[in-house]
Amino acid sequence: MTALEDIEKALDQEEVVGGAFRLRIDRPGLTFRLIEAGSNARARFLGIFFGDQGIFCRRKAFWSAGGYPAIPIMEDWELGRALQRRGRMVLLPSHITTSARRWERHGTWRTVFLMHKLKLLYAWGTPPEKLKELYDDAR
Repeated sequence: MTALEDIEKALDQEEVVGGAFRLRIDRPGLTFRLIEAGSNARARFLGIFFGDQGIFCRRKAFWSAGGYPAIPIMEDWELGRALQRRGRMVLLPSHITTSARRWERHGTWRTVFLMHKLKLLYAWGTPPEKLKELYDDAR
């Protein structure tokens, strides 16, 4: 089945407003498989999707949710939360591939730590503008 067919099948269910793909990283190695597993578990069990997972949704749900929020970071997380209030979000069986370049450029574990730190700070109420400063400093 193709990615487009997976989306069509998911959206055949009326209660589904959108979802995302399972994450795959374009490099070999146990570390990258662990990162994938963690991202996919977060998406499956917590329903938190990020842009590198290829978020998709119904047009009506997107506009009803207010579109992408005008914040400098975590806009994908907020869009997903708004969509979840409008219906069910699903994690598709097919994968989308993302580049490992950020992990390779800045160090795998340093990057993993930064990403988790940003998510935790955001969940604790840190403004996106402050998070963007931390994120930009790491580039």
